[in-house]
Amino acid sequence: MSVWILALNPIFDHYRVTHALCHSTINLAVVHWLDVRSVFCRVVYPPTGILTSKHADRRQHLATLAADPASSSRTDFVHNLVESPEPVHDAPVKSRFDWRRRASLEKPLSSSRPPVKYRRRVEPTHSPLMPHDSFFREVYAYQKRFLPLLEVEQQEEEKIIQERLSSWSVQRLKSEGYCVTELSAFWMEQTHFGRPVAAFSLGPGVTLPNNRFENGTQVLVTHLDPLKESPRRGRVLGATSTQIRISFQSTFDLNEDGKAWRLDVGRSDIAFERMRTAVSHFAFDPLFQEAASDADDREIILQGTTLRDILLRAFKPGARVPSPHEPVRLQDGSDSSYVPRETLDHPGHFIHRSEGAFADDMRIMSWARRYSLPDPISIEGDPVLAGLNPTQVRAAAMMIGQRASLVQGPPGTGKTKTIIQALTVTKREFDVALPVLVCTYTNVAVDNLVEGFSQAGLNPVRVGSEGMIRETLQRHSLQAQLSVHPDIKQLDVLSADLAKTEKRLNDSRMRINKLRDSIHDSQSVRALQTLDNMKSSAFKLERQVGAISGKMSALKAKMIKDIFLEADVVRSRHVALIGDHKQLPPVILSSEARDNGLGISLFERLTEEGVIPSIMLDVQYRMHPSIAHFPSQEFYGMALRDGMVDALGNVPDYLLPPKSEHLLVDTASGHRPSVVFLDHSGPESISGRSRINMTDATIVCSVIEDILALNADIMGSDIGVIAPYAAQVRILSQLLTTEERSQTRFKSKLGDHRAMQVAGVEVKTVDGFEGREKEVIIFSTVRNNAGGYVGFLSDRRRLNVGLTRAKRGLFVIGSLRTLGAANTGELKAKRGLDSLRNTSNILPPLSSHTLTTTIERRPRSKSGAWVRYMEYLKERGMILPLEGERLRRMVLH
Repeated sequence: MSVWILALNPIFDHYRVTHALCHSTINLAVVHWLDVRSVFCRVVYPPTGILTSKHADRRQHLATLAADPASSSRTDFVHNLVESPEPVHDAPVKSRFDWRRRASLEKPLSSSRPPVKYRRRVEPTHSPLMPHDSFFREVYAYQKRFLPLLEVEQQEEEKIIQERLSSWSVQRLKSEGYCVTELSAFWMEQTHFGRPVAAFSLGPGVTLPNNRFENGTQVLVTHLDPLKESPRRGRVLGATSTQIRISFQSTFDLNEDGKAWRLDVGRSDIAFERMRTAVSHFAFDPLFQEAASDADDREIILQGTTLRDILLRAFKPGARVPSPHEPVRLQDGSDSSYVPRETLDHPGHFIHRSEGAFADDMRIMSWARRYSLPDPISIEGDPVLAGLNPTQVRAAAMMIGQRASLVQGPPGTGKTKTIIQALTVTKREFDVALPVLVCTYTNVAVDNLVEGFSQAGLNPVRVGSEGMIRETLQRHSLQAQLSVHPDIKQLDVLSADLAKTEKRLNDSRMRINKLRDSIHDSQSVRALQTLDNMKSSAFKLERQVGAISGKMSALKAKMIKDIFLEADVVRSRHVALIGDHKQLPPVILSSEARDNGLGISLFERLTEEGVIPSIMLDVQYRMHPSIAHFPSQEFYGMALRDGMVDALGNVPDYLLPPKSEHLLVDTASGHRPSVVFLDHSGPESISGRSRINMTDATIVCSVIEDILALNADIMGSDIGVIAPYAAQVRILSQLLTTEERSQTRFKSKLGDHRAMQVAGVEVKTVDGFEGREKEVIIFSTVRNNAGGYVGFLSDRRRLNVGLTRAKRGLFVIGSLRTLGAANTGELKAKRGLDSLRNTSNILPPLSSHTLTTTIERRPRSKSGAWVRYMEYLKERGMILPLEGERLRRMVLH
């Protein structure tokens, strides 16, 4: 998991996702327009908020230099402005207690220019980066390294989709959830910020089959075949059991010849386009753009970053031997040792000053420097970070005081809490008005942060797809705040006008096409004149559509500006990165791109360089000690301490294991274990590119039934099921929500009311559970074969994530024989029917193409982590064999 905290330059900015963000393991909530306070970059104001003559002279000088790119003194001036050690204002010397006054950054820069209602927003003008310019060689090396890799990765993704569409039958695409056919559709009255929305369904009240059309999915819309037709492209806004809502760039005829529609999961180019754009923006310096924006009535869309010296350090000639930009991992994923503590915990090795956005605020910097020390120095009146341990306090102080910092956060060490407390003290104690952007990997993790900020009294703005935001947090969403904005009625009027005008335009075009098709050479001049008049009318309507769209865009920009002016948590010159290189890496499809460095996240690269200040959170608060012990031993070299045991060795009651017939009470101690491995011999099967294990799936259902029956305090939403393969996730989802015989069994065992909790159980892949936690986790490992092959399950980082999501109870289901062998070679598949097909009575019949038998081949190596985990469980008596009557009771109805 990786979290980014960015102190933004407070400017009205078209937010561009930097390649550093996209290149790392971050699920970024993309903000298309940020409107924040106008503060002059690196020019800090006196406590009174009045601009001194020295400030005015500097601003005028900088604006002049920005207007003259050829100026020879331009580079030197900016260098002196940023690096100059002398004070940048003529504030008088304060007494000891005067410096505790509120932070000067809370007051915006005054300006003599009269306010402009709508400042014209323009792209900055750029001259090509020349060899004598700063960072020329670093930017060139970075682009040379990554642009070809992005192209290779994009081609690989396209290849996979093309292969699926060309080689899979429609029936297989439908069964795997990639396609839905025979759909009807209609345009909804309500648009999505001006974009038309269509609703697709099989008919009123007809339930859609299981599919992959989740919020944000790119969709190909055709009648029969996306490879033979020109598909229309849209994005899923939301879905119910009977309907999928998709937004498009423009409307089209949904009743073409009465044909049914087909939806296919497509590929989005957005991420690649943003990454390429961000790579190109490394050539730009926002310092000059900001000066130009302040010089007239334009609103410059800032591009680039002031953090190039940090992000591009490894690409500087001479930074590495032999190559300045050779990809170097912090640690190989299969390495069982842990990185030396001094690599993860050090004050940094900056050659120049390292202070960031608050460098000129004495109160903030004094507090940050003192509390970054292992033994902090406290002074009367210091802000108190309640509930944080010493390491977390140091981390928060480092995040606030340093221009760039890294926080290493193993599972359960309180990363979210540390982030919330750091921003709370910044906003509430120091009254800092600079907005902050917080990005993290999953929507759930974002919601957890928003909830924490709200409880701390901050005003967060949650940006993201409306359907992915927790219901209780909807009031913090950008959409919700836009809906109550005073200008929303005016926007609705414009939206309605746009819809009417577009309808008139579409009707006009249809009439033009119909008339054009009916005109022949023998037709009169009058008919041709009529056609010309209709074209002229359509042209006028097109201009009206453009004018209305322009007004809507300007109004929406103003509304978003108003919202972000009031926000606490929303281009960066101050950044804190929080993550853990021992958890999941970036998902890279192309082996070529992965081997050449695209699989190394920015967080890992900066940690390996060892220049940016770094600290490790070393106390875990999530898991029962018996759940946390093996991960700490295997992945963190016992550097991860346990914070859930008191001085007498007692564990809090809320972490005690749940009641379960599979967690057998130890007769000697009288305690139930928190971990159990349920060993069975049910074989795996191949489903497309994925794998399933039917016995695994039935045992999962039995464990869920057992937990809900014996623990009244545990709800379905408290239970999570992790499966490493997408096909297994789909099978489990069917069993828990729609499969009729399974639903009948749940009701007979739990009762109708309690059985309703089963639908609340969350089923996801390992990747889907990163950054998550549940009271109880059931880990379906799937793999069970005679050769002992575990495939990509051998990845140590996936095992780490799978074992560290549970708070009270961890049930691991699989084959002791297979996982104990843990051969990392794979199996060759041969089409056929698995023997399990004839013995399982828990699922509806499966199509023959989904199941295959397997042929073994020699392993390449072993996954030592799984071998050691099986030995660990054996030594502690945590393995429960499932056989005979016990197994039959679990798998049969």
